[in-house]
Amino acid sequence: KTLLVSGREPSPAELRAIITQGSTSLDEVSAADLATYVSRLGLGVDRIVFWAAAGDQEVRSLALNYATAAGDERRHTIVYVSPDGSEPALDAMTRDEMILWPRDADKLRAIFTSPRAARK
Repeated sequence: KTLLVSGREPSPAELRAIITQGSTSLDEVSAADLATYVSRLGLGVDRIVFWAAAGDQEVRSLALNYATAAGDERRHTIVYVSPDGSEPALDAMTRDEMILWPRDADKLRAIFTSPRAARK
């Protein structure tokens, strides 16, 4: 199960399609509603994908907080996606966890079709 967190702009349809194809299910929630989602359902997901539109500091901060809190356990469980030309990468995340959209669409497909994704 994958959770897709978006901010003030919805995630692109193609991005959602790639995630849906590589997940048993997909829940989508706005950054503003994330705390309510977690309190009602618990996190209970295999992956969290953060879609941060250009300049979306709220989603950027959430992704940084989740990545920092999860530490090394987050490998392949947190993915940060932002548009080409957006702000620099997050210090707490590796290049493998950060996707520039749409340039890295194939990288995202690989993440969601990897053997780990197949065990979902």
